[in-house]
Amino acid sequence: MKLSNLIIFATASAKSSRNWVGKNGNRYLPECESGRYDVAEISAHEEILNDSASSWDESLNHHFGTCWMQGMRNHMEDRVITKKYLTDKHQAISLYIVFDGHGGDEIVKLAEKKLTNYLLKSNQKLFESLENQADNIDPTEFKTLVESQFPKFDVELMHEKDIHKKLLDPKTRSTSGCTCTGVFLTPDHVILFNVGDSRTILINENEENPVIFASKDHKPDDPIETARINAAGGFVTLPPKTYIPRVMGQLALSRAFGDFQLKMKDVAQDKQPVVVDPDVTILERSKLTHIVVGSDGVFDDLTNEQVAKFATGKTGNIEKRTFDLLRKSLSAGSQDNMAAIIISLDSE
Repeated sequence: MKLSNLIIFATASAKSSRNWVGKNGNRYLPECESGRYDVAEISAHEEILNDSASSWDESLNHHFGTCWMQGMRNHMEDRVITKKYLTDKHQAISLYIVFDGHGGDEIVKLAEKKLTNYLLKSNQKLFESLENQADNIDPTEFKTLVESQFPKFDVELMHEKDIHKKLLDPKTRSTSGCTCTGVFLTPDHVILFNVGDSRTILINENEENPVIFASKDHKPDDPIETARINAAGGFVTLPPKTYIPRVMGQLALSRAFGDFQLKMKDVAQDKQPVVVDPDVTILERSKLTHIVVGSDGVFDDLTNEQVAKFATGKTGNIEKRTFDLLRKSLSAGSQDNMAAIIISLDSE
């Protein structure tokens, strides 16, 4: 299958390239959107697909809400991506990502603009398999895709001519970087990926403990991360004023795109003090009812269980619940940018 035959027909967070301060310049008023990927929407695109909506499995139905808020920071560096891909055989793959930038927005803007398309173009084999195996999408292909392409993308960023001077020149060196967390949704599986300290939680509201999985925050004081950083020739400090562990006295997380002041151009990516090796987890979609993808500003002052209650709540629509989640994070004490996606895998 040629990549040109892959149809991308939904990007719900179109505002991501607009003014991130919020309506009327109010940094404390979240901006939100909602959407649904289901038979009704596909029917509206029938002339593009040249096929009837009845060929779609209704198990693909899901609703989502996205919301972002600048909060108490001077600049907005969080970004939200929502996309849906169709192959020639009308397989539907949805992709949801939250990027959390730091040290400037140079890297987060490049990731927002280029990473999703980079993933698509980098693995023709994957999308050929989607066409040829219409009833059997192998989720491990997505795991391989993310694990192989995230490091390659970071290396390309480091060597990109347009940003080389600004990010790598010793006189103007930028400390810009970003985290990345999100999910691929196939008809049968959820493939969760995470780099950095943003977080994705997987929820089954019918369980006694509804949060059945949460991605791991990549922090410098984690024993595994500390050992890796030391082996790469780096070190972890604990500054006396903040008592926040930092890589070489600078970065408060241990995995991120960018942050080239902590990466050496001629050293292999996996030998750097700061890496972009993603954690990838695959779960059966039938075991979940909701997913929350969020930047660390959402989770800093709320537990996973508190966040899950907004996803599974029955008051208001999903956009309103996403809005309420960010307002709750703000009132609980979050001083960071915030961005969140709530996905409901049940009909609402």
